[in-house]
Amino acid sequence: MTEGEKAHRRDVFDAREPYRFVAHVKHNKRRGTQRFRGPAVDGHPFKVRCPNTPASMRMPHTIPTTTCIQGEPCGCGKTVTVADSELERDRQHHP
Repeated sequence: MTEGEKAHRRDVFDAREPYRFVAHVKHNKRRGTQRFRGPAVDGHPFKVRCPNTPASMRMPHTIPTTTCIQGEPCGCGKTVTVADSELERDRQHHP
């Protein structure tokens, strides 16, 4: 790849950073799972505003707003548990 192409890919990747699920707790070796929290979960600095998470919508307009539709299911305000065996080939342990 040329340097311009690499820079473009980095920019596209970095633009998605606010929407990333982050590790909520460390990996549970006994159960083989790890918990991740969505970008609009309360209790930590919000990374995005989501219409389905009212507390996140009270944040400044400088924080990106998702395209989620109010009342329709989304994962922005959820904490999920992922087993090691789920999509193990596709998951990035360190983004």
